[in-house]
Amino acid sequence: MDPEDSPETHKRKGKIFGLKGKKKKKVNTDLVLANKGAVDNEVELPSEASPLLEEENTEDQPGSSAVRTRIIPNNKRSKLKTRIQDSEEKPQSFQIAINITEARQLVGENIDPSVVIEIGDEKKQTSVKEGTNAPFYNEYFVFDFFAHKEIFFDKVIKLTVMHSKMLRSFCVGSFKLDVWTVYKQPGHQFINKWAMLTNPGDISTGVKGYVKCDISVSAKGDAMQPGLKASDAEEQIDKNLLIPEGFPSERPWARFCVKVYRAEGLPRNNSSIMANVTKAFIGDNTALIDPYVVVSFFKQVGRTSTQKSTADPVWNEQIIFTEMFPPLCQRMKIQVWDEGSMNDVAIGTHYFDLRRISNEQDGDRGKGEMKGGVRADKKVMKEGNAGRKEEEFWGRTNTIHRQDRGSENRKPDGIGKNHGGN
Repeated sequence: MDPEDSPETHKRKGKIFGLKGKKKKKVNTDLVLANKGAVDNEVELPSEASPLLEEENTEDQPGSSAVRTRIIPNNKRSKLKTRIQDSEEKPQSFQIAINITEARQLVGENIDPSVVIEIGDEKKQTSVKEGTNAPFYNEYFVFDFFAHKEIFFDKVIKLTVMHSKMLRSFCVGSFKLDVWTVYKQPGHQFINKWAMLTNPGDISTGVKGYVKCDISVSAKGDAMQPGLKASDAEEQIDKNLLIPEGFPSERPWARFCVKVYRAEGLPRNNSSIMANVTKAFIGDNTALIDPYVVVSFFKQVGRTSTQKSTADPVWNEQIIFTEMFPPLCQRMKIQVWDEGSMNDVAIGTHYFDLRRISNEQDGDRGKGEMKGGVRADKKVMKEGNAGRKEEEFWGRTNTIHRQDRGSENRKPDGIGKNHGGN
């Protein structure tokens, strides 16, 4: 017997100067490394492993066969990032500052006027001045917003003069314009301008008075420059109205007609709560949506009827808005909604730039169909004193875009039925 193979020799190898040595682990053949990348960011490789996909160790080792090591590459999926549009920016801080200086030529006798300022869901009010048609206020208001730029610029600034008596209030007249109209002015502001008050519910009665005010819109980082103030002796109300440069001082009332024809390519599955419950318990996946169209224009809202259980609805309905022409707003919003038993869900939103139908050259008189969108035409009919003069400018909507932002998916308040006939 070889002395090296004796039991005593093996005993001595297990102990080194009285210390026990660690035993080597057995090497398993056909070792496969699991895809640890699905859990960890990196795959730990043994030091003797090659970076190649497969490696075979064919060296002859006593007491062991050939070892083949296969490394599965890291195929970990990245997290899904939901984005509405690539051009979408992050929300930012904005501020609207309004100074109500005074009012003049208010209609009515022995009135107690105050000015109410509404911007979106926020509302502020001046003090009440008793028994005067020419109140002086000089009151300053600030509104802070944190929103996406596109949503913020569509907000409407509304000034309303109210006459308060006892427990009731009466509207003397109102004026409105969107934030974008202010922001595109030099210095992002109107200074020392007179807002002309009207009553949209009674367009035949004319002007209801004037409110002198300053309106400025600023984003974070904008440098505001103070505007020049004109003295009372120099100013003339009719030549210093709160309208953009180039707008006529006398703007006629007009009817804005939106004809909604049909939609194509809408999602087929109903997204309401009851439809999801039915799908979960019964397994019925055939429930179709119940779509309708909502059109929002300058704080006015109209809607079509609801088409039941269809992804390709046909309406052929007309919605009519009454507003001064040209309007002090930039865009019209068209939304497709799915009517549910518990709540309604917004399917898609499209903004239509009114400048596209400002004249025949810029407008699109074509009547082609837009797949995956709502087919609608816009018609403006201006009304004059000597009878109605119709001028038609046709436009066409683009593809409806998917919208998932909470502020855009909220159902507008005061939705009524369509104003016109089919």
